[in-house]
Amino acid sequence: MSFKIVSVLKRHHRCQYAMKFQSVLHSGYIGYWLYFCFHRYYSVILQSVDNHPVFMNRYLNITHRLRNIIPIAAIISLMVTTILYSCTTDKRDLDRMDRSERQMENNPEMALAILDSIDHAKLHGRATKARYALLKSIALDKNYIDTTDFTILQPAIDYYLKHGTPDQKLRTYYYQGCIYMNRNEEDSAMTSYLKGLELSNSATDSLTLTKLHIAKGILHYIHNEIEEVAKADLMAGHIAHLIGNVDHQINALTKAWDNFILLGNKQKSDSLKAICLHLLREHADKADFIIPEIVAHTNQFGSLTEKIDTLEKYSKEYEWIPAGLGTLVHGYSLVGNADKAMHYLEMMPKPATRSDSLCYLARKSEVLETAGRYEEALKIYEDYLYLEELEHIRQLKHNTSFVIEQYMLEREKYHQIHRREKIIYAFIIASLLLTLLSLWITYKLKLQKIISSDLKSKIYELETEKYNLNQLLDTKQATPIHSSLKKVLITRVNLLNGIIATEVTQNQSHSTSYNTWLDKIKKDKSEFLLSLRQTLSAMYPKTIAYLMTLDFTEREMDFICLFIIGLSGKEIGVYIENKGHYNITAIIRKKLSINDPHITIGKYLNQLISNLEQE
Repeated sequence: MSFKIVSVLKRHHRCQYAMKFQSVLHSGYIGYWLYFCFHRYYSVILQSVDNHPVFMNRYLNITHRLRNIIPIAAIISLMVTTILYSCTTDKRDLDRMDRSERQMENNPEMALAILDSIDHAKLHGRATKARYALLKSIALDKNYIDTTDFTILQPAIDYYLKHGTPDQKLRTYYYQGCIYMNRNEEDSAMTSYLKGLELSNSATDSLTLTKLHIAKGILHYIHNEIEEVAKADLMAGHIAHLIGNVDHQINALTKAWDNFILLGNKQKSDSLKAICLHLLREHADKADFIIPEIVAHTNQFGSLTEKIDTLEKYSKEYEWIPAGLGTLVHGYSLVGNADKAMHYLEMMPKPATRSDSLCYLARKSEVLETAGRYEEALKIYEDYLYLEELEHIRQLKHNTSFVIEQYMLEREKYHQIHRREKIIYAFIIASLLLTLLSLWITYKLKLQKIISSDLKSKIYELETEKYNLNQLLDTKQATPIHSSLKKVLITRVNLLNGIIATEVTQNQSHSTSYNTWLDKIKKDKSEFLLSLRQTLSAMYPKTIAYLMTLDFTEREMDFICLFIIGLSGKEIGVYIENKGHYNITAIIRKKLSINDPHITIGKYLNQLISNLEQE
């Protein structure tokens, strides 16, 4: 039945729905398919082991659990798959966005039309919505449709500025700055452009980077920062040349040329003139950008004859656009031709902005002065000074707010670097601490392992000694034990029992008698040495009897007993507080006839016990 539904959907050209429905069915089948594979796999194992009871019980338990779990898992997988597909953007909308992006540079009208055909309310996922928002903003800008709100671009700002690639961030900052410019919020626009320029080393979208430098130059020009404008335009022209975009290159270079003329920088101006003349020969259709700058260059740096020749040549051969008429007015004023200067002044359009008004008043004042109408020229010049003063006040306010904005931006950048350094230092310190902790734990584990190994060997020795002492205390032995010796042996056995109990249970309460006994033997050494000799006499009677035949003194026998239990000569000297232990050790070695310096007394005595007691 389910496959019939899929085929019907495909026949009616609903392939996307057929694929979704089929995927949902597959998600339900997966659980049962896994169950089938498990059943087949475990059946083979059972046959290979002849239905062994252990494997059979395990198989039945797992099968029972899977029969309960798999239907629930299938239902959950169906629900999850359905939810995921319901939140998936239509592939046709994604294809439309791809087509729009391909058409954006050469056919922006078509790109905007394609984007308008997409129902952005049905788009799912922050990344998809951000991409649509940025593409729509680019399309509007390329179609010269200015917008003053962030409704369209906001999804791109929210997503790309945090999660985007350097190119996506660069484009978002640029179009954010354009919207701020349309809103006349120049400080915010400059902040967006500066943030975008910070990505110039990592971004690869050279065209947007060129536009960003040009836009930054426009902002500097608005605030009369001519040198900064020239630098920004030169950078934009250089990037446009590298990517082969002639339109942006000529636009940026002519703006830079105009600003270097204003600054009186003849060297830079001459260089740019040579470049622009070469571009004019290759691209004659760009004369509207280049010829006004040729005239302006001659007005600033040429001789009187060069100025007249240039003005006559280009005023006749070139049809001037209104934006370039101010250059002709200024040129004819410089050469003293008031009639032509007034002619072109009257052709200039009415100023629309304060900047245009300043330019117009300056040119009109020059023309009136050239014509000898000094009173009118003075009045116009006063109007010019008044507007200029207002412009200076506005620039001062802007510069103040911009410095504050720049300070806040730099401060935020510093705090980000500081936070990043804190995180790095914290990570390094945490890594070092974890490393030290792991080394300490490894050391403790190894030490514990060594101690455990030593304790096991000691416990074995203590259990052996306990067995020997119990043998001695056995009343069924033929040889009776002296009461003092029996008391010593009982004490030793009880001490051994306490030590073993402490090591096995790790309960220190069992070692109370042992600790008391240790304190006692440290204080009363003579009693300990006497009990030790009695114990060794009972344990190794043949060895002690043999040693007594060698004419050892009491002090020497004390040393021998301590050698037997494992102490070295130096340790014996410390215990009995006898600085002459070297002499006693030498006498014992001589009486035992130990000539080899590599054989210790303790080793010799243990070998002697092994030989004599086994006979």
